[in-house]
Amino acid sequence: MNVFPSIHRIGIWAGRLEDYRKSWQVIINHNPAIIYPSHGKAFMKEDLEKNIHRLEKLKLYPLK
Repeated sequence: MNVFPSIHRIGIWAGRLEDYRKSWQVIINHNPAIIYPSHGKAFMKEDLEKNIHRLEKLKLYPLK
C-alpha cells in the first residue's frame, strides 16, 4: 500500500474495485492508530481517508 508501484496508497493489483474500496472503508471504520501493511512502512489511517476519493476515478482493465 505504500511501495512502488502504488500511488496514494493505491496498489496496482486489485481484482474488483468495489471490494478494494470496501476493504479501505472497513480499515477506516476500525479506527486504527497505525496501519501495518504486509509490504512497506506503517502509516496513519488518515492517509486512507485522504485518498479514498481517488478510488472513484480508477479504471480497472481486465486481464487477458
